[in-house]
Amino acid sequence: MNKTLFRSVFGILTVLVSATAGSLVAQTTAPVPPTQAAGAEMNLLLAGLEEALAGDFQEAQQKLSSGTGQATRPSGLLDPVAAMLADYMKVSERWRLRRANEFEINAARVRNCLLANEHLAELTAQGLHKTVRENMKGIRQGFQEWPSAEQFSEAWDEDLESLQKKALDAARSQSEAIAKLSAVFAGQDGPYAKTLLSLAEQTQVCVNAYDKAWAQAQVRQVDERRASAAAIRNAEDDLLDAIASLDAFTSDQPLRSALPYARLAKLISFDPNDMSQYTWYGELISRVKQRAQEAAQEGKWYEALASYNGLAELEDGNEEYRMQAKVARRHVRVLGLYANGEDDADEAAEVKDDAADTSEEMRWTDMVRGIDADIVHRVIAQLDEQYVQAVDYRKLSQGALECIRVLATTERASASFPKLADKQAREKFVAAIDREADNIRRKDRVDYTDLTILLNTLLRESQRSVEIPVSVMAMEFTDGFLDELDRFSSMIWPADLDDFTKQTMGEFYGVGIQIGKEENEPLKVITPLANSPALHAGIKTGDMILKVDGVPTDTIAVDKLVRMITGPRGTKVTLTVRPRGEKEPREVVLVRDEIQIRTVKGWKLLPGGNGDNWDFMLDKDAGIAYIRIIQFTDTTPRDLASALEKLKRNGVNSLIVDLRYNPGGLLEASRLVADEFVTGGRIVSTKGRQNRGRTYDATPSGAYTDGDLVVLVNEMSASAAEILSGAMRDWNRAIVVGQRTFGKGSVQNVIQIPRHPNARLKLTTAYYYLPSGRLLHRKDGEKDWGVDPHVEVVMTPREQKNWLDLRRKTDLLMDVDVEELDKDLADEYKADLPLNTAVLLLKLKQIQANSIAAVARAGNN
Repeated sequence: MNKTLFRSVFGILTVLVSATAGSLVAQTTAPVPPTQAAGAEMNLLLAGLEEALAGDFQEAQQKLSSGTGQATRPSGLLDPVAAMLADYMKVSERWRLRRANEFEINAARVRNCLLANEHLAELTAQGLHKTVRENMKGIRQGFQEWPSAEQFSEAWDEDLESLQKKALDAARSQSEAIAKLSAVFAGQDGPYAKTLLSLAEQTQVCVNAYDKAWAQAQVRQVDERRASAAAIRNAEDDLLDAIASLDAFTSDQPLRSALPYARLAKLISFDPNDMSQYTWYGELISRVKQRAQEAAQEGKWYEALASYNGLAELEDGNEEYRMQAKVARRHVRVLGLYANGEDDADEAAEVKDDAADTSEEMRWTDMVRGIDADIVHRVIAQLDEQYVQAVDYRKLSQGALECIRVLATTERASASFPKLADKQAREKFVAAIDREADNIRRKDRVDYTDLTILLNTLLRESQRSVEIPVSVMAMEFTDGFLDELDRFSSMIWPADLDDFTKQTMGEFYGVGIQIGKEENEPLKVITPLANSPALHAGIKTGDMILKVDGVPTDTIAVDKLVRMITGPRGTKVTLTVRPRGEKEPREVVLVRDEIQIRTVKGWKLLPGGNGDNWDFMLDKDAGIAYIRIIQFTDTTPRDLASALEKLKRNGVNSLIVDLRYNPGGLLEASRLVADEFVTGGRIVSTKGRQNRGRTYDATPSGAYTDGDLVVLVNEMSASAAEILSGAMRDWNRAIVVGQRTFGKGSVQNVIQIPRHPNARLKLTTAYYYLPSGRLLHRKDGEKDWGVDPHVEVVMTPREQKNWLDLRRKTDLLMDVDVEELDKDLADEYKADLPLNTAVLLLKLKQIQANSIAAVARAGNN
């Protein structure tokens, strides 16, 4: 309920309460009659509830606290509510302090990077920076030698000794690397040396704490194991943070390293719209902008792209940064496709590190197969008829010209197109491009025919000079002008069609296992999926897959292993599996089948069934249920209806729907889900430029249309998840808790290109509008998008990681002690402030409902 609506209801209730309590006459000598006191207490309670349900918990606590423990409050209505709020505020304050601490950690990293940048040239000239980076590499590698907190959680009693020995060896190795780094600056007291020595000392403290957590670990009893696992996990996180701070400070490019930490600081800042109050923020923006301009002038496009992307993310809505990032991205694209990814020696090494396994990447010759000029002509013809808004053909023409110009002026692209090395031919082609650009600028009006003519002209000029293949010219020209439309419109070229079809059909065939892999280790089963061939064959969490069809898995990249395991329905794959806790492997022959992802989950996964037996009750005593929707597929409405029917039979009247990290999915699925919660009215509408649009309305047949409802969202809730949460907010059907959603509110149609059955155009044709008429979509430069929560609750990155790790653990299909699972779920609840907030709000709604009923009964009497 929004605050305005609640205030109107509250006003009515106040009149009712006053009427039932009798006339209030000011007396200073006589005690207040009990009926009057009760009425005043009810008014105070309702006033406090008003503030709390609008998200102002502090104001609510102050109002209620003013009336607790007084002789004039005889019924004790206020005390339990005030106590609930006091407990919540204590928890919230601890989270606020952690948020402030994480902000300062990230701010300190930025300040340190700025200091490092000032001394980088001097250190490089002295030959010290190379030594620093070599020692830092040793520290990072030393961390990889540690056993992980996850390994401890899965360890058997007999495994502990070997894990502790491994931890001891890792601690010794990492301590040696830290000592070597510190020795480089021993005895120096300059600002750089002092900061580095301080960071190294902090890292050593964390190494010691991590080593101690491992040395004291116990696994004999459940409580011992849990306490040890928590200590190891916390020490591991602290060590990771310390290494991250030291690594950023010693980076080859400290300004670039500072950007993600500045963004994290801004995300968790208490005032993200006024970052100018921090000197370090303004200094970073200024220095990164200067370095980005220099990198572009020097032709270091990877560095320019990283810098401008970082600036665009930091200063959301800054058109200059966005446009410069687009220019840099076009250069990086050409370098990556046609020049082996190189723009200078240093960046070549970085690219090779980031893409170690490129053996199966598609080459440009494969990418352009089947592309010709006729496809482009037919794509251009679709724009006027189909695109969501009026097309700026001047802008599209300039984008296409810019892409072709980048290709023509990238000398290293001559590795793919030899005539680009011919200076005379290249200059002739570039002159033709510039001439056409000037023509486009001078035209009073540019339409789709000009874009078509421009393509023909450039193709002709290319053949007369640099002889770039028509297929390449057509692809670059098209990607250039589509890039000027929006980030969701793109071509699906013939080489992309198979993968695109597999993704959009939503049909996945395999054996149904979620897998993970450490470097040079066998494939590990994270969990079998519900009702899958793997689950039915007895494969369990923690099992190791040593071979796939006889091929060892330890040296193969995980993406390739996924392709080996998946395949056509009905075909067989043989996995050599070593069950967790056993020494001898066994061979398991599985028949591939369609894998359906269950998108509706509850609070606790119960034993038995096929891995989809969920308990939806979060708080049985309070009657609060919990449903998590991870995405919207064609099975989501059916599964949700089943869950709601189960809750209805149990008389549940308080529900939390969790849409955090839900990327969206099918529009029709989200409409049907929303239909379960409202009795009528608009859910969403779509509208484009040429099409008449569509409206999607609710029906009166929903299964949960009058119970209390809280919807959880965050910045990764997108598309269909925003349609559901937005409709619930607009109709005051739910209290929305969390963070503003992603802002993906556009509709893309996949258009078949006439006479080219293997080419498609994915084009934005409409926008989603909420029942209020508000546009969901985040347009470039706009400040308003997505769904704003009624009650904002921000989780820091470390808190999110902790919560996601716990959520992942409790979602696993594994044999586990029920008591241990309940304790894991209790830990998960403690780690989730938005969920705590939702539970508090629902309990307050229950008190509100009971208070209204009491007032009504009193009025009837």
